[in-house]
Amino acid sequence: MSRLCAWLPFVLLIAAAAYIVSHSMRRNAELAGGTPAAGERVPTYVADQATWVRYGVDGTPQVRAQAERIDYYDDRSIAMTAVVVDRLGGTQGHWHLEAARGSVPPDAQRMLLQPDVAIRGETASDLPTTIAARDVWVDWQLRTISSDQPVQGSAPNRAVSAKGWQTDFDATHIQMKGNVEVQYDAPSR
Repeated sequence: MSRLCAWLPFVLLIAAAAYIVSHSMRRNAELAGGTPAAGERVPTYVADQATWVRYGVDGTPQVRAQAERIDYYDDRSIAMTAVVVDRLGGTQGHWHLEAARGSVPPDAQRMLLQPDVAIRGETASDLPTTIAARDVWVDWQLRTISSDQPVQGSAPNRAVSAKGWQTDFDATHIQMKGNVEVQYDAPSR
């Protein structure tokens, strides 16, 4: 009995150390993306360094999204990181969008790019255009790109700011919305 009493503190110390180490390893695994925390959504599919192409009803590519990571969930929603979106096909203008993240709501026909989106494009009249906006929607059913957040845009000899904007995929119609301010510099001859 005296031997057991002598070893008991040592055994308890080893058990406590083992518990602390195993708990610490489990916590580190959760923080590193191992076991999800309670209430956290778990994707059904994950694709790293992925390209996702949305095709039109005629089979031509409409939109290509490239992402560092794409998470696809059971509810048919999508989350993406480091997103690049290009409007594809056709002889009209085109758009190139870059954002830190993107998402597609469940069963939606549009993608939300956030927070800050850098947009470069060329209109149907070959006018290069850049736009800086937040919370940009790419709607492949309506074939529009838009935001209701403040926007800054520029093209050769022009600058514009507005409360929001919308354009079609072909860049034939660009509409600035709300408190539109335009600066136009006449080209020097």
